[in-house]
Amino acid sequence: LPKFLFKSILFVSLFVGQFAVGQTTATYAFSVLGGSNVTNPSGNIDANISFTSAKNAGTTAATYNSGGLDLRLYYSAANPYNGSSITLIANNGVTITGVEFESVSTTYVPTMRYIIGTETVTTSNPAIARIGASAVYTVSGLNITNNMTIRNANTTNEQMRMMYIKVTYTAPASVPVITGGTVSGTYGTAMTNYQIVATGTPTSYAVTTGTLPAGLSLNGTTGIISGTPTVYGNSSITVTATNANGTSSPATLNFEIAKKALTVTGLTADNKTYDGNTSAALSGTATLNGIIGNDDVTLTGTPTATFATSNVGNGIAVTVTGYSLTGTKANNYTLTQPSGLTANITALGAPIATASTAISSNGFTANWNAVSGATSYILNVYQQTWRYCN
Repeated sequence: LPKFLFKSILFVSLFVGQFAVGQTTATYAFSVLGGSNVTNPSGNIDANISFTSAKNAGTTAATYNSGGLDLRLYYSAANPYNGSSITLIANNGVTITGVEFESVSTTYVPTMRYIIGTETVTTSNPAIARIGASAVYTVSGLNITNNMTIRNANTTNEQMRMMYIKVTYTAPASVPVITGGTVSGTYGTAMTNYQIVATGTPTSYAVTTGTLPAGLSLNGTTGIISGTPTVYGNSSITVTATNANGTSSPATLNFEIAKKALTVTGLTADNKTYDGNTSAALSGTATLNGIIGNDDVTLTGTPTATFATSNVGNGIAVTVTGYSLTGTKANNYTLTQPSGLTANITALGAPIATASTAISSNGFTANWNAVSGATSYILNVYQQTWRYCN
């Protein structure tokens, strides 16, 4: 095959290999260093991998060459197997598993060896092989959690002119981390499932301190808390999550179980004739609604109904107070007094007078029709004098 076609096929093969599960590949092209030569350059390949370069004894310093846009690692005349080098540093707990780099051409393909951490440089350190007759070097199957130093280990004068370096690494294995939270519910009411929030894909969950409110349970596989609370009140527990890498630190879940609200229905407010006050009367039979099962809860108390105003009008709001709860389970509930009641206050009618009777020189009997709702009347008496002329 022509040379350019061979390199194209090779590149596709390497690119596909980057998609191994759980691995990240970061590539650094030395051309990003710009238009000036740099001696012993250093930098970040990405947020997790950094690099430095160095001159070793009797070696020309590692140099970024702006003309060739490459990093040049030189042969050492004093130590032919220990030329200038580039060191890859694993940060943030990652593990380097593979490295690839390419020289500008097959004219510059010296022997390249590496050490891990502080290993001693020798002539027998592992070599990084080229792929076939290409200028691409690659090594895989690494397990480096600190750093690796790649050097020109040629025994004759030949440069490495590195155009890019590509590092494959895995993120550190981690145990789950749980986020604490608040679980809300209401006595006697099925609660919305609560999912414990955790990273690291846990395979199991457990309560470590405290107990769940009565009526609730934890699914130890999914981390879902569900059920119907049979007590009210506030409490807390701690929980952990576990995956193949270990168990999380405990996290706190706070439970806020509210009392169940009961309502009263069956009552109406009565209309009345204006009497100058806000007192109201009720009709019907008060019925308590919302009791769970056979809970011992009873409505008690003497209700007081009150108009919002004493003035004449229609649809006047009437509030009710005075009801309360009794029974052995009454403490699990709150009571909402009857609401939404309205009634009318109508005006007093005017009395109609009729002829007086039993008229005498010193008195008479006044007569008028009674008016519903009236509690007193005012009688105006006046005298009329008639003059006759003939």
